[in-house]
Amino acid sequence: MLTPPTVLLDLSFLQALSTPAHVHHDLASREYAELLERYRRYERRLRVRDDHLDLVVGTDQLLRRGLFAPCESIHVAAQHHRGAKRLHLPVDVSHDTAVTLVVLRREHIDEIATFEPAMRSFDLVVLPAA
Repeated sequence: MLTPPTVLLDLSFLQALSTPAHVHHDLASREYAELLERYRRYERRLRVRDDHLDLVVGTDQLLRRGLFAPCESIHVAAQHHRGAKRLHLPVDVSHDTAVTLVVLRREHIDEIATFEPAMRSFDLVVLPAA
């Protein structure tokens, strides 16, 4: 059986999903529910950067093993940061966003769940849809 397409959940999406008071919490929750359904049907694979997951859940094992259990971690190494510094992009982005772009390219991921507006400037499927 072939591996299904992957969706990367970025930091902005993880923060919105895990923070009930966040302005995008309801939208993130609806999108994640849909992604989970697609995951259960083996139509999508869910991945997160390990450093982003650490920022959001810290040591909270309930979130890590509960809400984010279906998400596979991608280890972000020094090579990703070096690659981000070498990127020549059509729009200005933060270093963290550049690292995410490197991760997407190296992991062959073209779908991202994010609230980072700059991601719409790239050849990606951005969720939630505008």
